[in-house]
Parts: sequence; C-alpha cells; structure tokens
Amino acid sequence: MPTFARLSDLLGTPITRLDAEAIRRAIDNRITEDEQLDWKRSPYPSGKGDEIAKDVAALANHLGGIIVLGVDEDDAARACAAIPFTDDFDDLHRQIRTACSARIRPYLHISVLDIPDNNTGRRFAAIVVPRSPSAPHAIEQGSEKQPAFPVRDATTTRWLHEAELATRYRDRFAARVDVATRARTVHAEGVARQRRTDDWWLTVACAPTQPGARPPGPDARLAEQTFLKTWQANRPALAPRMSSPLLDTPSTAVRRTIFTSHGWRGAATAGDNLHIELGHTGNGYIGQAVRSEANVSAQGGAATVWVSSDRMEWAMFTSLALLVDHALDTDATGELEVIAQLHPARSSAGMCVPNTDPGPGYGYYGNDESLAAGHLTPLTVTVPLGATRDYPSIARATYQLATDMLAELSIDEPRLFTPDGHHSDTVGTTLTGLRDWIANNITTSISDFLPQGEPAPGAGHESK
Repeated sequence: MPTFARLSDLLGTPITRLDAEAIRRAIDNRITEDEQLDWKRSPYPSGKGDEIAKDVAALANHLGGIIVLGVDEDDAARACAAIPFTDDFDDLHRQIRTACSARIRPYLHISVLDIPDNNTGRRFAAIVVPRSPSAPHAIEQGSEKQPAFPVRDATTTRWLHEAELATRYRDRFAARVDVATRARTVHAEGVARQRRTDDWWLTVACAPTQPGARPPGPDARLAEQTFLKTWQANRPALAPRMSSPLLDTPSTAVRRTIFTSHGWRGAATAGDNLHIELGHTGNGYIGQAVRSEANVSAQGGAATVWVSSDRMEWAMFTSLALLVDHALDTDATGELEVIAQLHPARSSAGMCVPNTDPGPGYGYYGNDESLAAGHLTPLTVTVPLGATRDYPSIARATYQLATDMLAELSIDEPRLFTPDGHHSDTVGTTLTGLRDWIANNITTSISDFLPQGEPAPGAGHESK
C-alpha cells in the first residue's frame, strides 16, 4: 500500500493507520479536498459501478490518492461533517472491487480500509489508490463498453483528450526502459564510488517505476537519516551492522544521501563493510561485504577465504528489504527495478555451502569450482511496492537472484528461501540465530510481518 507522505502529514497519521480520530480531526481542521484527497458523504449507492471506477481510475491516472467515505464537504470542498455509516464492510469492499475489476483496464491494484468509529458503533471507509505505472487506465462505460480515460484535476475529474492520451501511452512504454536505465546508472555509480576491501561483496541497486519525493534542501538529508536510524531500530534482525559514525555523519550528493563505513576520501580498511546511498526519489544502492567462514570441510588448495552462500542470500534479503522500505518511505509506488551483482574477492577465495548433515566441526563444505570466479554478471529482478514488509515477495526476489548468482559459481540452488517465497530448513551453522526469525516472518500472512506490538494497518480490517 502506498504511504502518501504528504497526505499522512496533512491528516496527522500514516495512511496505513488512518482511524476515526484522524478523520474527525480533519473535519475539525476543515481540511480541503485536493488532487489526492476526495471526500464522499456516503458509500456509493448500488448500481453506481461506473462512478466508482471513474473516481478510482482518475486518481491512478494522476498522482494516486485516497477516497474517504463518510465525510461531508461544504461548497468550498472542505470537510465539514462526519457521517459514519452502518453498511456491512464486506459488502462494501466487494462492491468496490467488483466495479474496479469489471470496468478498469488495465487491472489496477487498490486497497480498501475499514475504519470503525467507536463513538457511534458505525464506520468510515477509505479507498487507497496508488499512482499507477500502468497508466493511463480506461474505464469501460455503457452497454458497448466504450473506453474513456478519467484524470483527477484539482478537486474535480476530467477526461483525457486524444493528444494527452497519446502522450500517456508513449510515456507508459518508455517508462519501463527509463527505469531499467536508472537502476543500471544507480548501480554503476554506487560501485564506482564505493571503496571495497579484499572481500566478497554484494551490491544491490534499485529504481522505482513511479518515483517518490523528499523535501528539498537539508530536509532531504534529514529525512534519509531519520529513515535509516528508524529502520535499524525497528528491524534489528534485518539491519546490517551500522555504526554510529555511519548513521551520524552522512555525505550529501546530487539527489541522494550517502552513508559509508569508510572515509569519503580515505582508503578502505579491514573494518569497512557497508556503503549505502539513499536517493531522494526512491532510488537506492547498498554494498555489503560478505563475511568469511572458518568451519569449512575443504581447504580448496591455495584458498585462504571461504564465504558462505547463505550469508550471501541473507545479505541479499536484507538489502532488498531496506531498499523496498526506503522506496515506500519516499512515496514511490509501482515496482522496483533491481540490479544485483556479486563481486569475488581479489585474492584467492571461494564460496562454501551449508552442509545438510554436517560432520564434526564442519558446518559448510567448500566449492572448489568457485575459486576460479572472475567478473560475475549483474542480474535483474522486479519487486512490487504493494505493501510494506511484504517479506514473501522479497524472499521470492532473493531466491531468483541467488539462483542465478550461485549457478555462475557451480552451486545448484539457494539454501535460505524457496521459489514461492517461503523459508527453507537449510540454514548454515553461523546463521542459527536467524532461524526462528526467518521461520516466523517468511510467511504468506501479512499480519505476521508486523514487529511485536506494532498495530496493524488501518484501524480495523485491510483488504487488497
């Protein structure tokens, strides 16, 4: 679900946690409709599927936004009265989803939030519409299903003209090429800027199909710094090791903030193992050193360093998790185009694999064929930005990337995750502390993604 940072600030709460109190506060403050916010006095009447589709597609064809049901507005489009309703949420949800799936082309993912009003025993509801990378979306009207293309224009809806439509279609197809180019550029620049130690390194870069935005000037750096500190504090099992100097002394570059564990202009040392670049529109880059192992059952001739495949997979997963959450924090929507590359150590080194039945003292076995690894191929994958902490989607992307990376090293398959985004039982001896976390969080239920004590999205029931 998109986070809509500007709307969250306007309403005083994250959109994912919109509740009746925030809605009543917006009414008290006379918050005005705008290009991303639409007040509706009541739920849509039966038989108004065309109206639902028009309102939803209009937002998707512009910047995205939310439609709040149960709020009346005055002649100046300002919220003026709370009118919670008694309609059954499941019926309302079904009505909205049916109207959208039957009338909007191409298909559009939306969320519908149930917002109980404890003061009255009634409810509000909100339709959350992401800005769509597949725009323009048409709605099919009338018995002949003639396509028409609505777009939000300030507080009203208008229809796209032929010339505008041609431009939108051109932009849609060019956008996929552009985002892939942006991701490659972010990756190439990050690799060139980073000083790597003589270790195996994993580098991951991304670009969203629909960029987000940070405030201009120093506020952008502060927003990135706040995000990274909060992310580390809230996800201790996921966060790579981030020292205080890395978090407290970022560097500013063009439209991005750089956090690095080595001096900006100094030489890398043995303790340098992390480089993060957070773009202010949702782009991102992470370079992590992959730690070596000692309890390996083969010495591989002249090899002095072995890195484990499961550590590489975990570094991949944590990098993707951070980049997805960062993109969402900037209000980016759609999908992330991801590029990842494994960089072998400069000295003789190889990759080892967890033993499924390790002998005494050996949790891994060395793969001698990996000793000849040279330049490994940059690989790509697409990750959806549909919901925060969608760990199964990130696990699926990790599996896809790790499969191809390991194949170049003559290793048959990843060990941590399965193709459908579930966890595997094969976790190496040095990652035993993460087994419970992986088992508890890599699941198909979004309610299990939330850290203990964190409220679920919305005040009640979220559907997608």
